[in-house]
Amino acid sequence: MNEDRRRYERWYIHIEALLYNNDAGTEAKCTVKDISENGISFMMPKTIDCPFQQGDLIEFQFYDEFPFGRTMESFVITEQATIRHLGTEGDKWVLGCAVSSERFREYVLRREMLSYT
Repeated sequence: MNEDRRRYERWYIHIEALLYNNDAGTEAKCTVKDISENGISFMMPKTIDCPFQQGDLIEFQFYDEFPFGRTMESFVITEQATIRHLGTEGDKWVLGCAVSSERFREYVLRREMLSYT
């Protein structure tokens, strides 16, 4: 039985992002794969060694813009996350991260509202 035990729905987006591990002094460009109210996942090509490990506290940053009502909403998201899962999908590294920021949750809920309008 393949039961998905996620508490929150995932929203698939593909946005370029930067990841930082300030403790290790590493950074990497990646793509946001999906977001949920309490998490985010990133993809990086396996052509590079993954500079992160499960359990690392990282900082991520990306820019997003989308229509909301009659205006365009713009977000520069800079948050911290903890890597909970590190694996591969085909030729990509996949990092599943937990995010506990209320600001990030509000951003996700705004994006979610778009799918119902």
